[in-house]
Amino acid sequence: SSANVLKTEEEGGSGKEGMAVRHAWIDHYKHRTDSTLAAPHQKADACTICDDRASGLHYGITTCEGCKGFFKRTVQNKRIYSCVLAVSPGNCSIIRERRNRCQYCRFCRCLSQGMVLEAVREDRTPGGRNGPAIYNSYHHNRRRKLPVSSRSDSASTSPPSSSPPSVVALPLPCHSSDETSLPEMVPEERGVYHGHLGTTKNLIEDMIEIDCIDRLINLKGLRVITTKESDANGPCHRLSRIGDEIVEQLVEWTKQLPFFTELPIDVHTHLLTQRWSELVLLSACFYALSHSSPHPLPPTAEDTITTTTEDDEADEISLVDPSVNLRILQRRLSIVMGKEIPLDHVEREAGSLVDKFTALLYTFSRLNLNIDAYVCLKAITLLNFTPPASGVSLMRDSHIRKVQAIQDQFVKALQIQLIQEKDGGARLSDILTWLPLLHSAASVLLHSKMFYVPFLICKTPQRLPDL
Repeated sequence: SSANVLKTEEEGGSGKEGMAVRHAWIDHYKHRTDSTLAAPHQKADACTICDDRASGLHYGITTCEGCKGFFKRTVQNKRIYSCVLAVSPGNCSIIRERRNRCQYCRFCRCLSQGMVLEAVREDRTPGGRNGPAIYNSYHHNRRRKLPVSSRSDSASTSPPSSSPPSVVALPLPCHSSDETSLPEMVPEERGVYHGHLGTTKNLIEDMIEIDCIDRLINLKGLRVITTKESDANGPCHRLSRIGDEIVEQLVEWTKQLPFFTELPIDVHTHLLTQRWSELVLLSACFYALSHSSPHPLPPTAEDTITTTTEDDEADEISLVDPSVNLRILQRRLSIVMGKEIPLDHVEREAGSLVDKFTALLYTFSRLNLNIDAYVCLKAITLLNFTPPASGVSLMRDSHIRKVQAIQDQFVKALQIQLIQEKDGGARLSDILTWLPLLHSAASVLLHSKMFYVPFLICKTPQRLPDL
């Protein structure tokens, strides 16, 4: 399922399903006191975090290798978590046997026990150790900000707070990406994935720039040709090639992706083969809502959107009534074919698909996604690798891990974008709930083989001028 693919990598195996994408960064300067930096009752060779056997001083305190690696990966990858406890979050017990159960509380404990974020090398270059100066300076500056009462009982250990730390979006460092002019047939290298979120803003801007939604919606096969040279078989032939034309457009889009050069061609081919129908429906939903009037759909508004073109009168697409959209499809298909197509024939052939697409359009409209979130979701959808039913994948394990790592960057970029929204937009959990609906509708689309249906519902066919 979609939730499985969007899991965050965990130490020692996969985590609880659905956890990994319920993210929230932690405000690490709050809820920290010197009293939590020492644990006198602890064994000298025990990890301060989980009580496992310690391997030395790491990032300011004595920890095991597991907690050291967990803290480093969290900081370098800017991972964000939420507590697994719905009731009384932030109170999970962090011991060796259960330290992987809740990454949120584990990271909270790392911070509260005094692990120093600034000591983690963001450039990931090996070698070298931070001297005592960085730790002494950090603890000295933090101690100066604490009230006297907080310093006096530094020998005691404070119990964890019943309320979780504040949730904030930490500022991300800016990294400029070089623009390299490459030979023809090789895409321009813009904001190539580097394994971290330093270029989140540029990454989204690149995704918006390369998005081919207008070309995808305005397919040649759906244009109305009024010349005398067009024969009776012309429209049928063009409609039969819609699938090929869609894939051609998506291939061109794939070749411009910022991470295109990071994966082999056969991996891109495999991903596109799995997900192209979902990309079609996602693009059609966003196009219908972004090119409609009124643009934002308040919950109390009538569940219709109006699509217009200069060549046709307005049509109101319904978000709740498939019969309305079926009549729109019948009218527009008749225009493309150049002859009247009976409504009962359209209903018999495309009724179930129109039902699915209408339901999908309604649920998508409630997400209220802007273009930034849409392009992130589009990349996440493409990178949603599903192992074959046989269990034998044609992709190497290293390529699968790379796909999942790149997808994780877009999941985090989407989460950051949603957090920054001020109009109460969708939560990531809402979007993840919608993804299975997208997959289900895509299955119906593939079964019907009528790939032009979403496009004709979303947009009136373009009329070409007489020659």
